[in-house]
Amino acid sequence: MAFQAGFGGPEHDGPVRFVLYRARPVVAISAKVLRQQKRPQDDADRDRVGVYQMGVEVSAYTVMVPLIIAALERLCLNAVVTSTLRSQILEALLAKWKKAISWEEIWGPGNTTALAGALENIGCSPMVDIDSKLRILDSLSNTLADPLVLQAFSRICLSVPDSTPVDEIADEAAKEMLKTIRSLNDIKKEELPIVLPALGNLAARPTSRLRRPIVDLLFDGLKQDVPNVPQCLSAIADLPTIPKTLRTEITTRLRTKGVRS
Repeated sequence: MAFQAGFGGPEHDGPVRFVLYRARPVVAISAKVLRQQKRPQDDADRDRVGVYQMGVEVSAYTVMVPLIIAALERLCLNAVVTSTLRSQILEALLAKWKKAISWEEIWGPGNTTALAGALENIGCSPMVDIDSKLRILDSLSNTLADPLVLQAFSRICLSVPDSTPVDEIADEAAKEMLKTIRSLNDIKKEELPIVLPALGNLAARPTSRLRRPIVDLLFDGLKQDVPNVPQCLSAIADLPTIPKTLRTEITTRLRTKGVRS
């Protein structure tokens, strides 16, 4: 099986090109991880769809790709790395993300989650400039239906409290999410501990324009003892910009559940 081009390429120079070039054989493995044989194994199988067998590519795909992503993340967040080098690594990661979510390249769920986690950590880092954070947010914003992507997106937004562009992208994301989430019944039960705190992060921004409907969802989550919801409500109650009536309502609800705000 021939491997396709992966991270890196002629647009990358110097150390980045070297690191990414060495990652090529294992990062962009083609969609045919399960290889179909040209012929059935025996005459009895000739009328069947085919016989599938696992190749060595499977272990490379599931074991090595997450390690490569982690290595690139650590390199990107190393204090001695130049801003130019950091930008090149980020652009390479964002290019892979775009191909993964558009199905131009087939990535397994674990690898996609690892890449989203790397982008989250880079986006939350104080070493990364605001323009890079906005590029990450823009890339993640197309896949917010995925709870883990929404979580990563919201944490990056929360890490940049004073930015008008981030305010706008966070409010737009909250608006889109609230179109499909009108009650807890619109969220899978197993996803509640991820989705509700992520929405809470968006509501915890000082300038959030959609705080009230999110707080109502958090109140419902509080009734159902969804993990991390009390902390989200406490963070919102601590905002100096919220109305006094809302702060009082939140603290009252938390006390009723035996939680100190």
